[in-house]
Amino acid sequence: MNLRKILLTLLSLALVTMLLMGCGNTGSTEETNNKQESEIKTETTSESESENAVENETESAVETESENETETLTEIETESESETESETTLSLYDIAFVGDSRTLTMAKGGRLEFDLLPASLVFATWGGKVSDAVAHDNALRAAQADKPVAIFWYGINDAQSAPSIREDVQGFCNRYLELIQVYQKANPDSQIVVLSILTTSVNEKDYYPEQNDMIARYNQAIEELCKQESYTYLDISHLYHGEEDFHTGDNIHFSIHWYVDYFLPCITEELNIQM
Repeated sequence: MNLRKILLTLLSLALVTMLLMGCGNTGSTEETNNKQESEIKTETTSESESENAVENETESAVETESENETETLTEIETESESETESETTLSLYDIAFVGDSRTLTMAKGGRLEFDLLPASLVFATWGGKVSDAVAHDNALRAAQADKPVAIFWYGINDAQSAPSIREDVQGFCNRYLELIQVYQKANPDSQIVVLSILTTSVNEKDYYPEQNDMIARYNQAIEELCKQESYTYLDISHLYHGEEDFHTGDNIHFSIHWYVDYFLPCITEELNIQM
């Protein structure tokens, strides 16, 4: 009887011990599970923050590259504009001068031989008129020089013609246009510039007294012609200052100082070209 009680007591103790051990393991397991879940959350947060950091760095790098590309494009455009401006800068050596003796005197080989321009740039004839065959030859030779600008300066001799010819203002303009078109047909991309006719000295007695009045009428017609044909018309009448502008003993042709001090500077300024 006592032995039986002792066995039951031992068995009860064993059961209690097992129950207590089971509870302890459960708590430890929960703590372990909680610890693992915390570590997983921490790792997930770290990974998320790392991914965000990488994305931010990537976006920053992309923005930086985009800004660099924009700056590079701006630099390229600026360089391109500078190159374009450089390419379009003209000088007197890019002009073909076509005209009569007032044009011819600027080149070596003319009767006055001022030698201001190379003969290869000047296509003119002493006593030239817009209706002369030689004027058409000069226009064709000028076009073959392939210059981007052509300056036409005719009219003084046409205004000195017989009354029946000089008073036909429309006929003068038609002949002038035909002359310019000879040039344009051979060099269609060239800019056409037409200068106004300058008067002669008021004391000039060798030509018709109506000459300067005709020049004024011619200039009005030339200006209108240029508007119709989209030519550049340059009124240079302000360059005439009186007899002191003329060559010594000549009241028609201008002196070398006039070309150097007034004419050529005016041309370069008005056409925005270099001397």
